[in-house]
Amino acid sequence: METITLADILTPNVITVAPEISIAEALQTMRSNNISCIIAIDENRPVGIVTERNVVRYIARQSAPSADHPIRSIMSSPVITATASMPIFEAYNILSTHGMRHLAVVNDATQLIGVVTLSNIVEHLSYDSFVETKRVAQVMTNVVFTVSRGTDVRQALVRMDEKAMSCIVVTEDDRPVGIITERDVSRLHMEHPDLSRIAVGDVMTTSLQTVTGDTQLPVAIEIMKRKKLRRLVVIDKEGRIKGLATQSDIVKGLEGKYIQALNDIIKEKDHLLQHTYKDLAVKTAYLDNILHSSIDYGIIASDIHNTVIYFNPGAEKILGAKADQVLGHNILTLHGHDNALLGRLNEVLNTIGNGERTSFLIKREQDGVKQILNARASGIIDKQDRLVGYFLMINDITDRKLAEESLKKAHDDLEHRVEERTRELAKAMTGSIEAIALTVEMRDPYTSGHQRRVADLAAAIARRLALPSDQIEGVYMAGLLHDIGKIKVPTGILSYPGRLTDTEFAIIKPHPEIGYNILKGIDFPWPLATIVLQHHERLNGSGYPHGLKGDAILQNAKILAVADVVEAMSSHRPYRPALGIDRALTEITAKKGTHYDPDAVEACVALFMEDNYRFPPHSHEITEEDPGNAQTART
Repeated sequence: METITLADILTPNVITVAPEISIAEALQTMRSNNISCIIAIDENRPVGIVTERNVVRYIARQSAPSADHPIRSIMSSPVITATASMPIFEAYNILSTHGMRHLAVVNDATQLIGVVTLSNIVEHLSYDSFVETKRVAQVMTNVVFTVSRGTDVRQALVRMDEKAMSCIVVTEDDRPVGIITERDVSRLHMEHPDLSRIAVGDVMTTSLQTVTGDTQLPVAIEIMKRKKLRRLVVIDKEGRIKGLATQSDIVKGLEGKYIQALNDIIKEKDHLLQHTYKDLAVKTAYLDNILHSSIDYGIIASDIHNTVIYFNPGAEKILGAKADQVLGHNILTLHGHDNALLGRLNEVLNTIGNGERTSFLIKREQDGVKQILNARASGIIDKQDRLVGYFLMINDITDRKLAEESLKKAHDDLEHRVEERTRELAKAMTGSIEAIALTVEMRDPYTSGHQRRVADLAAAIARRLALPSDQIEGVYMAGLLHDIGKIKVPTGILSYPGRLTDTEFAIIKPHPEIGYNILKGIDFPWPLATIVLQHHERLNGSGYPHGLKGDAILQNAKILAVADVVEAMSSHRPYRPALGIDRALTEITAKKGTHYDPDAVEACVALFMEDNYRFPPHSHEITEEDPGNAQTART
């Protein structure tokens, strides 16, 4: 694991003050700079530190806290410091041991050069810090101090101070509804002279971040980094509070520090040989305990010449080779029978030789059994930054990979079956709709093909309007069914060659509602029943059956209305000859915006005038003399 020191993560621009400034000035400085601590210096040397916890302690323990007192009265002194070369895990140990969140960083002359917080450490952790990914429930603090909304703020702060907690969670019915943190205390102390008169429910922060206990630690770290949080409230599936995951808990949950320890021990090999046998035995026992405990991970180390110098029991189990058969041999001979894998290992070692780390998969077959291993390799660097060996960690992921492949195959098969079944159902549905439409048209041979032709034109208009494909399909299906309600109209009226009386036309007019009642109980992917109901409505309310206006009419119904009129006027009817496309286009253009949707009209005209659209042919062509003064809206 790459060594990160405080020099890599410290904040150099530290806000400092003299120890004699007032608490009020210090708090205002912290607030205006959005910082969690302020350091008191004397000749650029840290002599004290005031953190949000100092403020909580001061307010909780003073009956009448005064912001006029100097910060010397509440600051922590002496200041615990560290050098910039200190590794971050060592710095974390100092913070954890002393229960602190801030560490002042000084140079060799003990002058202040920066500050490091626990947040800085968490922000620079990566997924590589986890050998075994844990979940929040494994590292969270189970004991959470909670209060109700009505608890006064001072009482809550006393509890925070007594338990050395960084926050108090406000709950209602055992569910978190707010939070009071150390950061809030500084603000509350400045805004409210008597905190015992203020209820936590009035000043709490309600935007607290919650996670469930099964959230993985890398995910929790990412949330904290992104939202700049110090803590997460852990809840169960019902939203009840179960614990608190702080930055300190997250860092404690890290696995894999021993990898760094291994590198350090190998780098200092020559130095260790000069120690006493007792020290060597202790360190060897320490190393063996760590490496032997990693039975699920194979750990192999080699020198710069690829000679194996360490081979733990995990490697024995995974690779099926005993340590005494491998130690002292070239690491490449472990896979010498596989030329492809041998080339991959050589490539990996050359990459590491250039100072990089790498992860890769090893696919091997041992005694007829296939294995898939996940491997991570890195170089071992000595104190002079020279590459002195290689470090390889492997774990067997065969079962996981096989399960993933099996699941993917099952998923692909299921998707294929679903797609196939969907196509079959769609084909069956389309066939059923066309059969219904044909049944209606068979009652009136003179209008045979009307519904299909209206459907074709309506779909073409929808395409010209660049509507989504599912909407185009919906308007086509509605076109096939738009006159289904005429199934209840007597055939004699449908094919009557003269002008209908008002009474006879009144028999035809309900056909949209009849069609709606026939279709409304069928679960189509589109609102076919409503489109059929509205296809004789007009924008100005002059249509039927409900006299709907404007946006109250579905877009597909507006399109269908235009297509229906154009097809009816341009086709022969028993009560009149075909009036022709030009007459039909003149009709819809004249009534554009009053009766018919302007976009649908313009698209329809463009289809015939620009795109040379033509209706599909009638199933038969009939030419008769003009029957005279017949109604033209009988469709």
